[in-house]
Amino acid sequence: MIIRKVKNRDFKNIWSWRVDQETINNSLSKKYITLRNHLAWFKKNISNKNYIFFVAEDSKFKESLGTVNFRIIKEKAEVSIFLNPIYREKKLAAKILKQSIMEFHKKYNIYLFAKIIPSNKKSIKIFKQCGFGIYSE
Repeated sequence: MIIRKVKNRDFKNIWSWRVDQETINNSLSKKYITLRNHLAWFKKNISNKNYIFFVAEDSKFKESLGTVNFRIIKEKAEVSIFLNPIYREKKLAAKILKQSIMEFHKKYNIYLFAKIIPSNKKSIKIFKQCGFGIYSE
């Protein structure tokens, strides 16, 4: 597996993963995002120095596995992850998250946090496996 910076060509894949019903159910925002709104968000953030996002890719088949996003807010960064739906339940999420964090930390040495809805037990487990603590607001 390789972790690479997102590219313009990734926008439609990322949108399709983001509007997958399971992703919506486990997101803080339960809203469906139109392709037009996603494209505007994508164009704005792909060059935003405070928004770093990576795509995990199968190194052999060049298939995109998922994405990890880091939104820098002052001296910390909010982390989020979602997978290509066909790669769920394959034990890849923690590996993707860990490798993306390592890639992020090559340039940034700041505190990381994630906001996860309490019912998203799988995501909580993945973040715990990657060394995150659990705090409630």
